[in-house]
Amino acid sequence: MPGTPIWPIDGVVTSGLLGVSNSLGYKVHEIEKHFHNQAYWYGKDPGDAFLLENGLVSWTLIAGAIGVMGNWMQLSNGDEIIAGPKYDLHQILITNASAAGKVYYIQLGTGAGGAQVAKTTAVIMPAATLRQSHEEIMMPRLANTDLLWARCSCETAAATVSILVGLHVYAG
Repeated sequence: MPGTPIWPIDGVVTSGLLGVSNSLGYKVHEIEKHFHNQAYWYGKDPGDAFLLENGLVSWTLIAGAIGVMGNWMQLSNGDEIIAGPKYDLHQILITNASAAGKVYYIQLGTGAGGAQVAKTTAVIMPAATLRQSHEEIMMPRLANTDLLWARCSCETAAATVSILVGLHVYAG
C-alpha cells in the first residue's frame, strides 16, 4: 500500500531525548540536537566566578610543574544554566596564553573537585603571536546541576591560559 511504512519503526513516534535513554530515537535526536542547536557562550561572572551567559571575563588556568596538571578551577556551581536541563561543553575560546608556541592540555571535569574527568584536549598556541582561537570539544552531556571544573598543563611550568566556554543546551 502506498504510504505504508516498510518497517514498523518508521511509523512510530519517538520522544527523542525525553524518551528511553540510549534507544534509537533517543540517539538520533541527540545527534540532531547536537549539530542543529544554538550555542551559548559563557565567561566568568565577576560576582561569584562561575558561568555568566555572554560574560566577557575569562577564567585563567595555571599549569603545574612542566607537564603536570595545575589545580582545578571551578567554572560552574550547577545553578547558572537555565535554558535547559542538560548541556555539553562544545567549544573553548582561548583568549590569552603566557607560553606561545607551547602545547597546553586542558582537562575538564565534573563532580566534587573535578574528580570525574570528562574530557582532555590538547591546544597548541601559535608561535609568534597569540591569535584568539576556539577549540572544538566533544564531551558527554551533563545535567545543568553538575559542577564543571577545568585545569591545564603545559610544556612550561606555571604557564597560564585564559578561556571562555561555548555550550550546547538541550531541552531533555
